[in-house]
Amino acid sequence: MCEVKVELPMDMLARLAQQAAASGVTLEQLVAQTVRELVE
Repeated sequence: MCEVKVELPMDMLARLAQQAAASGVTLEQLVAQTVRELVE
């Protein structure tokens, strides 16, 4: 396994945090999902 560093814009991170709070999932899960979508 290798380490990957991803930097997200603050506005995207804030939006993901709001979505996480509203949907009941963790911020980490939403960030992982977003990164997967960006890679695809």
